[in-house]
Amino acid sequence: RTAHIVLVTAGSWAVGGVESTVRLLAKSPDLLVVVLCGRDEQLHEQLTGSERVLAVPWTTDAAAYLSAADVVVDHAGGLTCWEALASRTPVLLFRPLPGHGRFNAATLAAAGLVRWVQRDEELAPAVSVSVVAERRGRLPDPNAAKDAVECILAAANRVEAAVP
Repeated sequence: RTAHIVLVTAGSWAVGGVESTVRLLAKSPDLLVVVLCGRDEQLHEQLTGSERVLAVPWTTDAAAYLSAADVVVDHAGGLTCWEALASRTPVLLFRPLPGHGRFNAATLAAAGLVRWVQRDEELAPAVSVSVVAERRGRLPDPNAAKDAVECILAAANRVEAAVP
């Protein structure tokens, strides 16, 4: 295949500026952007037929899409992000949601499990770097329970320290 598959996820509600993220990625001729539109039928309709974009309506088989992707672009660092890591698919966090999304992005990036892309112009190059790194086997083993537990405990300690 000539195009790299980038899976854009935004949860069941498809919140967080999904359409603008997709449009940004679709500008790259070497990318096929697959979008899990969740239950947002309007988003699915808007993206259907776009060049280099495959809009997927609500599915119960997200795991298959996560495994097939070369890279996942996520916005919250939640369950879907962890599922992608479990399937050994590199994850880029982009435009994370305020609050928990930004907290998760910072925590996961600090743990070396994801890359937090903070500027629009860095997204497409970050996808390419992630694909190359994945093919060379340089990604950390996201299935290591120790890494996950350490990440969760570090986050819990930060929250505990922040609460008066």
